[in-house]
This record gives sequence, structure tokens and C-alpha cells, in this order.
Amino acid sequence: MNTPTNCMQDLQALSRLSQALLALLEAYDGKTSEREDLIAELQRHLDEREGLIQQLQHYSEAELKSHPTLNAEILAMEPKIKVCLQKIFADIKASRQLIKSKIYSREKYRNPYASMPFDGAFLDKRK
Repeated sequence: MNTPTNCMQDLQALSRLSQALLALLEAYDGKTSEREDLIAELQRHLDEREGLIQQLQHYSEAELKSHPTLNAEILAMEPKIKVCLQKIFADIKASRQLIKSKIYSREKYRNPYASMPFDGAFLDKRK
């Protein structure tokens, strides 16, 4: 069932998918208008890649090490993919923080006394 040709085919597929993922990540320029499409595409690529990695776990270590050039190519792409994903994650996180601060500022402008504490307030009961 697990033949060296199947192992090589799976490694080649993982290499191609990793290259496509890296190209997609490097093409992202930070525009929020295309971010949702990018996330959907990234999710599809990552799910496919995860399936291939799961398949590769069924092969023996000797089978996997019999293709050193493919292994080196895949391992060389891994840090680049990780850095690009972290950059996109940080970009999304910064956008969320910006949106939260805008919402807070807008609410503070609409009702400036909403967050004021009522303890210690002076109420004049004289007529």
C-alpha cells in the first residue's frame, strides 16, 4: 500500500501545495478589501496541506528520508510560510483593535456620562 512512488507523489503534492500557499501569502498586500477572500483561500490550502501531512505520517521514516531534495525544499518553505501567516494574523489583530477603539470613541461621544461613577455624587435635596 505505501510504496516509494506513492510517498514521492505525496511529497511532490505537498511541495506544490506549499509553493502555492507561499505565493498566495507573499501576494497579499495588506488591503482589507481582499482579506476575506484571502482567508477563505488560505483556509482551503491549509486544510488540503493538513490532509497531505496526515497521509505522510503513515510512511516510514526511511521512505520519507529517501527524497532529500523534496524534504529540504518543503522544510525551507516552512519558516517563510509561518512568518507570512504571523504577519497576516498581526494585521488582522491590529484591524480588530482599531475597530474596537473606534466603537469605544463613538459610544463615548454619543453618551459622555455613561461611564461616570455615581458614587459620591452630590444631590441637593433643598427646595
